[in-house]
Amino acid sequence: MASGLSLAVAGWVVGRGDGLNRFLVLIAGGCVLGLLGVACMARVPGGAPRTGTAGGNGHGDNLALALRDRNFVTYLAALGCTTVGTLSFSSFLPLYVKERLGVASGTVVTLDIAVMAGGALAGLVLGWAADRVGSRPVLMPAAGLAMLVPIGWLLLPRQTSRTVLGCGILYFVNGVAGSGVAIASGRLLYNRVIPARDSTAYTALYYAWMGVAGGLAPLLAGHLLSHCAGWQAALGPVTVDGHAVLFVGAFALLAAACWLYGRLQPDGRHTTRSVLSQMLIPSMRRWLLQVWR
Repeated sequence: MASGLSLAVAGWVVGRGDGLNRFLVLIAGGCVLGLLGVACMARVPGGAPRTGTAGGNGHGDNLALALRDRNFVTYLAALGCTTVGTLSFSSFLPLYVKERLGVASGTVVTLDIAVMAGGALAGLVLGWAADRVGSRPVLMPAAGLAMLVPIGWLLLPRQTSRTVLGCGILYFVNGVAGSGVAIASGRLLYNRVIPARDSTAYTALYYAWMGVAGGLAPLLAGHLLSHCAGWQAALGPVTVDGHAVLFVGAFALLAAACWLYGRLQPDGRHTTRSVLSQMLIPSMRRWLLQVWR
């Protein structure tokens, strides 16, 4: 709710003004609120280092052991594909929506509300589902849905009267998929991938890899867009340019992530196939029969 409200205010400010002053106002307001948040967090208790918990191996040895854990390395590979695939196109998505699709600046900012709404609504359902059927049955459909988002952007017609509606739908779906992947992959990480012993080495590698993948994605995407600047072709109804190449690459990375997630050890007795065949499909069949009657 707070994110949606802030985006609505930012969209209103950007849409009402001209020049750089509107952005400076938003930056100043963000700085003030950020400092206020830090001041509030300073009063939160806890966070002191633990003493007397050192194991027999050094930290370097524990890192090497973690890197020999095949399940953990597979998880890191899936996480890297997801992060690079998602951030590579989403980092430049506002510019694409404004410059290529012809959407007004204020509308581009407020479109992020659809992401927040999709993530919030999905979080209520998918968090509950993951606690009852396990992480994998939630993770796999969410990863599959995330894989389709860049294809949706690739096929979305440009400069039409329904462009804003299509953008809103894709933003919403992206929020649903992102929330599902974040909830299920995080739950799987701490319940199954990271062992109780030597968890420090695992979490250190996890956060380091997150930073590397998250920083690498915009750099690679920006280099690709700069290299393809000025190049454009038509393939039927689809415009092929740097952004189109970016969407196809994101789809390939997210498809690889979906495959890698399927290789991970589950954290529950339910599999994705069993949930679909024993729970979801019968429930949908009963619902359709009730509606038909």
